[in-house]
Amino acid sequence: MIAIKDISQARHLPFLRSLLLFLSFILLIPLFGCGDDTSVASITIYPAATVVVGINKTQQFQAVGYTATGKSISITPVWNCSPAIGSIDNSGLLTAVGVSATGVVVASAGGISASNAVSVTDKATLSGVVRNSQGEAVANVIIDLGANNTLSNSSGVYSFTNLTAGPVTATSRANATYLSGSVTATLVSGETKQKDFTLPDRFSVIGESFNPTSNTDGTISMNISGSVVNNGTTTATGISVMYLFSDSTGQPVGVVTASVGTLASGATGYFNATGYPPLSDAYTSYTRTVGAQTY
Repeated sequence: MIAIKDISQARHLPFLRSLLLFLSFILLIPLFGCGDDTSVASITIYPAATVVVGINKTQQFQAVGYTATGKSISITPVWNCSPAIGSIDNSGLLTAVGVSATGVVVASAGGISASNAVSVTDKATLSGVVRNSQGEAVANVIIDLGANNTLSNSSGVYSFTNLTAGPVTATSRANATYLSGSVTATLVSGETKQKDFTLPDRFSVIGESFNPTSNTDGTISMNISGSVVNNGTTTATGISVMYLFSDSTGQPVGVVTASVGTLASGATGYFNATGYPPLSDAYTSYTRTVGAQTY
C-alpha cells in the first residue's frame, strides 16, 4: 500500500512544479513590471536651468514627463509661477512683469512637480567675435562701449553684460595691425545681441610673389616680394612683413621676414626677402602678419 501511495503522489509532481512556477511568475510581476510604463515619475521643464526674461516680455515653457525607467511621456501639466515674476497661462506661456524680479515657474502632473528658476531683468548683453579680413579670430583687441571696455579672448570673443536696453555702438581700438572698427545694435532687455567685428587691415599687401629655390643641402630657399600699402590716416614707421610657413599638422617649418620701413598715409613700399625655412618643401599653408612700431 505504501508503494502505491508514493506512485500516486509522484504522478502529481509535474502539476505541482507547474503550479509553483506560475505562482512565482505572478509574484515577480510587481517587482519587474508588466510593460505598463506610463506613470509619471519625474518632470523636466524646458528651457532648463535659470531662464532670463526681459521686462514685459514673454517666455514659452514646455514640460516633459518621464517614467521610472526614463521613458518620456506626454503630459498636460498645471502651470504656476511666483507672482513676483508675472503670470503664466495653461500652455506654459509666461508674461513677465515690468520690473526686475526673480522667482520660479512650476509644472505639475500626476502628483509630481518640477520647478525652474526665472530672472526678469531690464538689462541686456552685447557679444560677438572679432575677426580680420580673412575671417580669422583676433585676440587681445580692446573694445570700447561708452565708459566700458573689454578685451577679445583667444577665440576672438568679446562680451558686455548688464547693459541698458536701447541703441549702442561698440568700437574696436586701432593697433599696429588693424584699423578701428565699429558695430551698432539695438539692445532688448533680457536678450543677447550678437554683433561681430571685421577689422580693417592697417596695411594691405599687393603684387605678392613666391619664388622657391632648391639648395644643395636639400632645403629650399623661399624668396618673397611684394608691396605694402598703408591704409591708415597717419604715418607708420618700422613696418615689417612676416610669413610663417606650417606643415599639414600646423607645425611651423620656416619663416621669412621683410622690412619695409616708413610709409605715409596711403603710401606704398616695396619689399623683397629670402628665407631658408627647413623642410620648407613640406609646408602646406602660411600666415602673413604686417605690423609697425609706430602708427
